[in-house]
Parts: sequence; C-alpha cells; structure tokens
Amino acid sequence: MEPLHLSRRKLILLPINDNSDVCMAEGGSHWSLLVFDRNSNVFVHHDSSSGCMNEYHAKQVYKATLPYTSSNATYKECPNMPKQVNGYDCGVYVLAVARVICQWYASSGTQDADTLWFSHLEQVSPSAVSVMRNDILVLIKGLMASPKTVA
Repeated sequence: MEPLHLSRRKLILLPINDNSDVCMAEGGSHWSLLVFDRNSNVFVHHDSSSGCMNEYHAKQVYKATLPYTSSNATYKECPNMPKQVNGYDCGVYVLAVARVICQWYASSGTQDADTLWFSHLEQVSPSAVSVMRNDILVLIKGLMASPKTVA
C-alpha cells in the first residue's frame, strides 16, 4: 500500500466487497463504500443494503488501512445512507455515492468537516441509480462500437 501514499491523501474511497477469499476473483455478492476524510479524521462506511451486510468487511479494511493513513481516524456507519430497493444495484449505489462525495469534496469538502457529505446523499435515490445504470450501459455500448485503435 506504500506506493499509494495514503498518508498524503485527503480523501480516500475504498470499494468493499464481501468476498472472504481474496484469492478468488469471482467471489462476493455485495458491494459497499468506505470513505476516509482526513479533514474530519473519520472513515465512513456506506452500505445500501438494509442490514449493513458489509460492516464486518468494511471494518477489516478500516483496520488494515488505518496505519497507512498516518491518522487515528475513527470508524462509523453512514447515518442516512440511501437503501437499495432490489438485490442487484449495490454496485451502482457505490458509484452514485462516490460521485456525490467527489462533487461535495470538489465544491466544499474542506469547509464541511462537521457535516461531511451526508446531506448530499439525498441525491442518491432509486430513480437516480436507475438513470446512472442506464448511462453506464450507454457508455459501454458506445465504447464497444468505437473503432479500436492499436498503440
């Protein structure tokens, strides 16, 4: 993890998967997002499942990553994380939440240490996730249709 220079990063987004066997690439069935904000000295876990399915895995990544951040950051679950309404959109929720957090950080992240990005999560809804899922599909189809160039 040293090449990532986590001790110098102000914001770190870590996708979390529930695959307990990291040697098996195709394992796991649920995604969530763990975010470190240096300004507020906290790791926040965002899980769109109703039962916080990935809390154990997020805490494991938190414990493994903490020494590399050169901080004594605490861990917390996101208090108002939007919940998915089906069993397959967890990955798209991770992308939607990551986008909201990055937009928050780019506009006011260093000034909102107390409230963080929590109020901005209202932008993540089942309909917004559905639109994002479609946008990703359109992007993929566009890339597939593009002429291939060889370097």
